[in-house]
Amino acid sequence: MIPSPLLRWPGAVPGDGAAAGVAAFYTNPYVEQRALEAGCGFVDLSHWRVGCGAAGAFPRADNAREVLECDAQGQIRGALLRCAGGAGDVFLSPPGGLEPSGLEPGGLDSTMHPANYIAIGTTTHGAERLRTAMRGRPGLSASFWEDWWPDSDRVILLIDNIEELARAGQAAGMAPVGLFAWDAYRAAARRPDPFRAARAGVRLAEIYGPGVAGARESRVAGTARLGGAARSLACLYLEGPDAADLPAPGDPVVAERGDGAVIGRVTSAVRHWEEGPLALALMRQPAALGAVLVGEFRCGVEPIS
Repeated sequence: MIPSPLLRWPGAVPGDGAAAGVAAFYTNPYVEQRALEAGCGFVDLSHWRVGCGAAGAFPRADNAREVLECDAQGQIRGALLRCAGGAGDVFLSPPGGLEPSGLEPGGLDSTMHPANYIAIGTTTHGAERLRTAMRGRPGLSASFWEDWWPDSDRVILLIDNIEELARAGQAAGMAPVGLFAWDAYRAAARRPDPFRAARAGVRLAEIYGPGVAGARESRVAGTARLGGAARSLACLYLEGPDAADLPAPGDPVVAERGDGAVIGRVTSAVRHWEEGPLALALMRQPAALGAVLVGEFRCGVEPIS
């Protein structure tokens, strides 16, 4: 991808792989996390794919903010975020995120076309400040995405010109923050990532619970299995060497007491400014477990409803 203009911002450190064109952080990830939480930061998501189309391309998507495709066993096969707009719906997907099978690898099928928007992540308060700052300036779309997860207030705005928004945001006391802050904010809200879930072959009921999206999901809830037992989402507090690398998605979770059998898998891990290293994981019976082990870390377990 073409590098974002915000990579010229002082202290910008590029991300890895598909995120190499945007900043992972700007000098200090922990300061940026606090700025994002305070509504004073916005995240460059210009590496995400943005397409326009009609909700009719996805059955029963009229009121959806998240469109997930599942197979007969309830396994997530593709995911999109949906922004409702007056001129048509806008669908968002990060690079590498699996998309519903009706979409071609480029992210668009015959019912959709590329949208000339850039995605910007922030919080509800940050979005209000940016809208105020951009009032009277061209380049901010009326379409936006709001997270429906109970403890998350993440918002994605759609803009035409990222440099114009950065100037307006700076005048309003805001600054760009990196992807590390965006991921840490999500994990602190105990919010699973549907795109990582799709890549890992997670089942819908495992991360959203039975019946979240309708009766069909309720019927497949009992099929979510790992080693014969149902899995559910948990937050792990990682205690270990400061220099140890964070667990990677898919790393095994092992009970501290037992025969060393794998009881779960990590879905994502972050370093949070207040809570320290955290991981979200899918585990068997997390409420009944004591400490667990993940690589070099000993972990406390917090089940997530």
